Amino acid sequence: MKTPHLFAKATVVYCVAFASLASAYALRLQAAGRSAADLLAVILAFFGGELLLLCLKTVLKKEKSGGE
Repeated sequence: MKTPHLFAKATVVYCVAFASLASAYALRLQAAGRSAADLLAVILAFFGGELLLLCLKTVLKKEKSGGE
């Protein structure tokens, strides 16, 4: 059985999980008195851009026609 859009689903889960872990780590550093704002901004921008490209790929995808 083939799962449709498996790569896209796996990419979304990976990006959300890693960004959540990075946010939790930054909050932990902030509680210790250190700032991780720059690092967090870079990480979230990278994974947000990855999700944006995946969204654009899905929206702009050409449909395959069967007989034409």
